[in-house]
Amino acid sequence: GEGRIRLLDAQRAHGHGARAFIEALLAREDNDFRDHSGISWRGIVRAAYRRVADGAKQGASTITMQLANNSFGLGKEQSIHRKLLEIALTRRIEATYKKD
Repeated sequence: GEGRIRLLDAQRAHGHGARAFIEALLAREDNDFRDHSGISWRGIVRAAYRRVADGAKQGASTITMQLANNSFGLGKEQSIHRKLLEIALTRRIEATYKKD
């Protein structure tokens, strides 16, 4: 788990190349990374609406939520319980680590 959080430290260690990589990663996975507190409620509502409206599965996890899920082995199960656990872990991660 701790090794994945260190991705953001790469910017300080390796300069511009790492900065460009981080910006590209955030643009692809979590464009609002610096503007939310780890949870994109708009994304969750959007994905839930799409699921109900037309059955489409759409991602709603921020990069911090993905970190929580992958680091703590929450799995791929689509359930409210797993999503609530992911949200709780995300809040802890956001409270513990800085985004810089």
